[in-house]
Amino acid sequence: MITPVTRARRAAFFALFLAIALLASTARAQDSVLVFNELHYHPADELAQTEWVELRSLQAVDVDIGGWRITGGIDYTFPNGTVMPGHGYIVIAAAPGQIAGALGPFTGQFDNGGETIRLVNRNGRTMDELSYDDEGEWPVGPDGGGVTLARRSASAASGAGQWAASSAV
Repeated sequence: MITPVTRARRAAFFALFLAIALLASTARAQDSVLVFNELHYHPADELAQTEWVELRSLQAVDVDIGGWRITGGIDYTFPNGTVMPGHGYIVIAAAPGQIAGALGPFTGQFDNGGETIRLVNRNGRTMDELSYDDEGEWPVGPDGGGVTLARRSASAASGAGQWAASSAV
């Protein structure tokens, strides 16, 4: 026989389980200090080496990102002393001289067919991850059309629906 006390304990346990599940599902988004914001992974002219990635800060405070890395098809380690301004942007380019203020160069290249890139802090913790593609629900314009893959809004949400082709070539 289930007593009222047992029923109350089960309800409390179930509520705790739901709360933990909810926190676990949102922890990644709350953890992201910086996110991938825009990606030029398949330029119209591949010989021009104009691949680049832009990071965006979701916080109002400056963040020391010296020693952080971008991994995946490209590899880049931020030099010591690199600071991301609060609510700011940083561009990392294959050929930084082609984009004013860009950091780089990075090694490797983005996969035109899609891949996963990660932003990893100096302790090895993944701070953001982007698994983009050139098929399915992903926009087709950035796949060699000259436009970039751009995040729709300032958030850490993931998935194809969070991304669009940029409006400028």
